[in-house]
Amino acid sequence: MVQKSIGELISELGLVNTKIFYLANRVKRNKHTREDAKKLQDLNRLRSMLVKAINESFDERKDAKISLFWPKKHETYLSTEIRGRQMAQFLGARINPAKKHKNDVCIYLKPSNLDGIEDGDWVDILDGGKFIKKLKKRPGINLIAASKRSYDWLKNHLANKVVLIPHQHLNWERQKRERKEVNTCGYTGSVSSIAREIYGRIEKAVREIGFDFVTCFKFRGREDAADFYKNIDILVIGAWELGDYSIHKTPTKIINAASFGVPTVAYPLQSYKEIEGYYLPANNMKELLAGLKKLKAEYDQWPDKLIKMAEPYHIENIVKLYQKLT
Repeated sequence: MVQKSIGELISELGLVNTKIFYLANRVKRNKHTREDAKKLQDLNRLRSMLVKAINESFDERKDAKISLFWPKKHETYLSTEIRGRQMAQFLGARINPAKKHKNDVCIYLKPSNLDGIEDGDWVDILDGGKFIKKLKKRPGINLIAASKRSYDWLKNHLANKVVLIPHQHLNWERQKRERKEVNTCGYTGSVSSIAREIYGRIEKAVREIGFDFVTCFKFRGREDAADFYKNIDILVIGAWELGDYSIHKTPTKIINAASFGVPTVAYPLQSYKEIEGYYLPANNMKELLAGLKKLKAEYDQWPDKLIKMAEPYHIENIVKLYQKLT
């Protein structure tokens, strides 16, 4: 294998894993060709070579390793997938090692408590939790914020060192929306009775002005979510009934959509501060419907600027922020 930097190896491994996941799904659903099966074999061989090269590189750079920790009860959380497994894959990081390694940078994702976390370790705040109050008594613990709003709040309220590392968007392949018409809007998120009620009302209203409406409450992985964004024209986030209750929320859904060139109409949360000007705010149903009409009328003005805005949130760029911690 040609000599490459650790960053290049990790980035290539991420892309190879993505291709393997896609082809393996096709095989599982018996929708593959003989050529697909051959590609899958070749990719698996390449993955083995990359993993070997990464391990050898880390053996030479024992002072540059990272360990990621999260509570077992958070294993199925979406944040664990995004900030945990996906980042570990690109960083070559250890996941929940039984014991700390001397030279590792240790990052704890939204811990249930601060037990075992030492001064100099990092806590990833994510969307917050009860542990934040305890950080006032532990100023030696370093903090990672996932949004500009969260970063500003932590800097103003705690004495701890704080860095901003946003969520990466899910569009690793830099795919673009290829639809020609603008007639479908949608929402994706966790399933709940209140979400179904809110978006049921929104669906009825948007259909009355000529739009189709789709929801994605259950997706099995990154690729499923990517398929959702590729097949809508406008993302809708109508959370005005829930209010703006969390300082530590992130604008990840809007950035996910933007990475495909898909614009958003959304209730303007405080955490959307860093992407002002890149979505249309809507404080009620009337403003949401007006926003949809406006976006449809001026749609060509949005895709290019949205894709450019989303690029710093690509996983290849977010990885570099983690690497700076070492």
